[in-house]
Amino acid sequence: VLGVAVVCVAVPHIFGAWGIIPLTITNFAYLVLRGSVSNHILTELCLCAAVAASAFAAFTGGAKEGTERRMQNTLGECFRKQLAALYLISALHKMNTGFFEIRTSCSSQIIAITTLQLLPEWIAKPILTSSPLLQTAPAGGLFLEILMGLGLLSGSPSVRRGTIVVAQLFHIVLALPLPPSSFYPFSAICSFAFIPLHPEACSNVFHRSKKGLLLAFLLVLWPLLTYRCYGQREKEYPPYSQYPAGVAWIMCLAFINVAAATIYPSNGDMRAGKTPQVQYEKEREEATKREEIHQSSSSSSKDGKSHKTGRQNISKEHLGSSSTPPPPRGRILSAPNVMFALVFMIGLTPYAGMRTYPAFAMFSNLQTEDRSNHWFLPGWRSWNHRPSYLEPVKIVETDLRSLHAFQVDLSPYYPEETLEGLAEIDLEAALWVCPPKWKFRLPEFVPYHIPFFELNKAVVTALDNNKDPFYVKYQRNGQAKTLTRLPSGECTGEEAERLLQPPPFWQRLFFRFRSFDPESNVCRH
Repeated sequence: VLGVAVVCVAVPHIFGAWGIIPLTITNFAYLVLRGSVSNHILTELCLCAAVAASAFAAFTGGAKEGTERRMQNTLGECFRKQLAALYLISALHKMNTGFFEIRTSCSSQIIAITTLQLLPEWIAKPILTSSPLLQTAPAGGLFLEILMGLGLLSGSPSVRRGTIVVAQLFHIVLALPLPPSSFYPFSAICSFAFIPLHPEACSNVFHRSKKGLLLAFLLVLWPLLTYRCYGQREKEYPPYSQYPAGVAWIMCLAFINVAAATIYPSNGDMRAGKTPQVQYEKEREEATKREEIHQSSSSSSKDGKSHKTGRQNISKEHLGSSSTPPPPRGRILSAPNVMFALVFMIGLTPYAGMRTYPAFAMFSNLQTEDRSNHWFLPGWRSWNHRPSYLEPVKIVETDLRSLHAFQVDLSPYYPEETLEGLAEIDLEAALWVCPPKWKFRLPEFVPYHIPFFELNKAVVTALDNNKDPFYVKYQRNGQAKTLTRLPSGECTGEEAERLLQPPPFWQRLFFRFRSFDPESNVCRH
């Protein structure tokens, strides 16, 4: 995807060219086959869907002339709506009591880690202990995501430009901390997705500000040198081990987006202060006025045919392929609206009992499984007829690797100085992830809860993929149970028959749930 992105930044009009279609298909296939199970991959898949929707809308949206321009405009609108939906659904997830518990809030932890790692100790610790920064971090994070979502939906170009600037700073803060507390994969995808919102302005930056781009690379030396000085061994999830390249990429994209939004005007996108629809209507109005003037000046002419031809030429001149084709107006099922709904509906799946990861609920402290900590949305327990596959199961002990490493806390891999700093300000260090395949040394096992579906899927997968014996001790409805696979291959246990029954294919394809703790609201990815 970085290769595609580099081409698109260097030549932004590729967003309106059909060359992006095979690149997107290749990227989509790679993500489906080899991509990790994570929120940034889900975000990228949604962006691929936006490219496909834009191409379809451009093909079916009118005359052949101006097709590429229509695709460019539609793609920008699709990305804008998707980013807005992403920020708004993330804000909805954060409206819970766990997110506002300062000691365990993901927001407080991210702010504390960023401050401890990027500022000298004699500055960082007084800020964290004497100022209200940590106490206001949850409310500030919630407000910021609502602000960015509504700002991108605003019809005011100046508001959108301001939102772009704020969003770049937001994603830089998420990316700069050292692994594993750096979330640079997510920031790299989101920062790039802003380019189609103002492609011509970004092109101006790219071609006119080579010194600025060089400066952006030089600024990256600071976090890279900090990284080397700490001697921090990367423990990322997913294990890309590309922190230096990722941060460099994000810093350059931030420079391009901020400069494009504040310095370089362009008549081809929102930097000119007009949406494509408004620009199109103004062009039509100007063409009509000129036609009337021409008609008045030609009223003495006796050649009606020549006069009619003149009107047609003027109309063609102003409304031809060079003008911006209008996006569909008043269509509920327009491509941008469908893409907005796609992201938003995926974000609502935790409340529908379909998945909790990835579902854009990252760093929200949200719980919907055994109990709901949301301010106003109910959890699964409140359902009159909760499906059996959603019943909570506590994994007490196991030697099955997939269940042993079902959840992993990455916080022990924080730098020692960061762990000491978090302890001094009384923040609980926690960054739980649910990797589908943990390739490193198995962590110390900590009992956890999962829906019955995940236990069922893990057992069936183990039976299909290997012949090794294993055991799982778990609790369900307060009763202790055990499933054991003997060396002979036979499985015994109170619920062996039910656990050996494979879930339906469509459930295995769409359903995925992360671990949870009914008694705690620690930070989970």
